Amino acid sequence: MIPFIYHRFNETVGTPFNPVRFLAVMAIAFLIILSLNKRKYGDS
Repeated sequence: MIPFIYHRFNETVGTPFNPVRFLAVMAIAFLIILSLNKRKYGDS
C-alpha cells in the first residue's frame, strides 16, 4: 500500500521528488484520518 501511495505521489509531483512536500502531504493525511476517527467515536 505504501509503495503504491509513494508511486502515485511521485507521478503527481513530478520527477524531481520533493521529500518536504511528501512529508507535508503525509502529515495532512494523518490529521484528516485523526479527525475522521474522532468523529467516528463521537469524540468532540
